[in-house]
Parts: sequence; C-alpha cells; structure tokens
Amino acid sequence: MNNLLYNNRIYLIFIFNIFISLASSQTQEDLKQFLETYDKIKTDQEVNEIVKKGIDAENTKVDGPVKLLIKPGDISKYYNEKLNSIKTDLNNLNDILNYTDSIPPLKSYGYNFFSKRDSVNYVDNDLVTNDYVLGFGDEIILSVWGQVQQYERKIIERDGTIYIDNVGLLYLGGKKLSDAKNYAFDRFSKVYSTLKSKPQLSFFNVSLGSLKRINVVVSGHAQLPGNYIVSPSISIINLLIKAGGV
Repeated sequence: MNNLLYNNRIYLIFIFNIFISLASSQTQEDLKQFLETYDKIKTDQEVNEIVKKGIDAENTKVDGPVKLLIKPGDISKYYNEKLNSIKTDLNNLNDILNYTDSIPPLKSYGYNFFSKRDSVNYVDNDLVTNDYVLGFGDEIILSVWGQVQQYERKIIERDGTIYIDNVGLLYLGGKKLSDAKNYAFDRFSKVYSTLKSKPQLSFFNVSLGSLKRINVVVSGHAQLPGNYIVSPSISIINLLIKAGGV
C-alpha cells in the first residue's frame, strides 16, 4: 500500500511539471508527445488499480492467506523504470523550450518603412503645375521688367486678395495658377501699356514662392492618428510616414 501511495504522488508530481511546461506554449509535436506519455501513465494507473482490487479481495477472505499475483518488488521496479522514462521526457521538453524561446516572432513585412518618421525630413520641392489652386497663405511673386520695372512678393490674405502699389487689389484666391497669371497680366497692362505694345517693350511674370499649409486629419488604423499641418503637395506615402504608418 505504501508503494501505491508513493506511485500516486509521483503521478501528481508528473502532471504538475507537465502543466508548467505547457504554460510556455509548446509546439504540436511536444503536445503529442505529452499526450502519449499521459496515456502510458493512465494505463499504468489502471493496472495498479486492478492489482489493488485483487489485493483487497484476497484480504477479505477469512479462511486463507493473501495471494498476490504480482510481487511488490516487481511493481516497484516497474514504476522506477517508468519514472526514469518520464524524467527523460521532461528533460527533452525543457531542452525544446530553450530553443522555442529564442525564436523571434514573425513580423509583417514593410512596417519598418514607417518606423523612422522623426529622422525623415519632408522637403517641399514638388513641381507646382498651372492647375494649382491659389489660397490663403500662398506667396505670389510678380515681376515686371524692360522699359518699366516692378517687383512684388505678396501673401494672399484670408479674403483671397493681395494689394499691389499702382495696381490695387487683385482677387487671386480660388483661381488656378494659369488663370491668375492671365488675370494679373490684364490688370498690370492697364497701368503699363508697354506690356501690350508692339513691339513689346516690357515683360511680366507671375510665380509662386512659399506655399500655404493645409490641415489634414489622419484617422483609422494609423500608429499616430490626428491632425497634421502639411504642404498641399504632400504625397500619401509621406503623410503615412508622418503618421507612423498603418
């Protein structure tokens, strides 16, 4: 009976150690090996119960000695061999744990493209086409040269206007760059007739200086969603870099 209690304790210690190992996320192969070992121990326990019942049945007889089918020494030897086998399996599982812990988890490809957002400087050097729509904050450069000369750098106000000496107010907000050039040329030619003389004695040009800034809201599955003040010529990729990526 002492051997049976000892074997039950060994069985509980084995189950406890196995659950500790499983808490470290084993692979399917390790789980399969555990189940096989568990089935062996379960079978051994069932055999042990049969032997125990046989001993108890023999002890209930009053008219004769106890008859043992299996010698206690053989049972102890058998379970000692099984215990050594279980220890070997546990050591193998622990060795596998050391390897599985060193394997880094898989990462989605391409996310590190956005990880250095603070070290990537956005340069506002994109080409502005004639379709660019002027608005508040855009800097307009107006030049007249030839027989007459005048040079002006103006920021478009909130109402979309700029004021030019000798010319007056120009309404440029909401106009495309190409339309704004024609509009400004007509206004300047009324002051400087040499712009339309034949041959033309004065020349006129409109260009852009610094561009306005616009507010863009980045929402959804972004690392750093929120409001960003950017150039109107910024691309989607550069905007995602500022937001830390998806």
